[in-house]
Amino acid sequence: MKSIIQIILFLLVLLLSTILYFKYFSEIDEKSYNIDREIVFNEELKKNLIQNLKYEVNLGNKKKYVISSKFSEINNSNDTELINMEYVDAKIIDKNEATLIIKSDYATYNNINYNSYFKNNVIIEYFENKINADHGIINFNENFICTSNSIYSLVRFFFKN
Repeated sequence: MKSIIQIILFLLVLLLSTILYFKYFSEIDEKSYNIDREIVFNEELKKNLIQNLKYEVNLGNKKKYVISSKFSEINNSNDTELINMEYVDAKIIDKNEATLIIKSDYATYNNINYNSYFKNNVIIEYFENKINADHGIINFNENFICTSNSIYSLVRFFFKN
């Protein structure tokens, strides 16, 4: 009788150990597999990135548009080449050499019509004026620049005495 109780207790401990193992330790294996998969996926994305990409566009009448980024990725879809950019600097230079500067964390640049969409920490500087926003759009087809969401600006006026 004593040995039967010992065998039952041993089987009970073995059963509980197995249940605990599969409940807690097998999930860790799945999570580590997912993390490894994400790392491989991110490494594949890094292979498609272009570093220090710069576009210079002559707009006519001595006007120029220059956009550059630290990291870029080119996407071709529907006969349109869109460039997703990170850490972006853009300049619009007019015929009198006056420069409008735009900086943002991210941008999407259309290589066909040169339109650009800026997002996250958008800063626009023109002479002594500075505008900060969440989003900004340059549309060369319609000839406008638009900003939106959380706009605040610093505008300095100089008056002659």
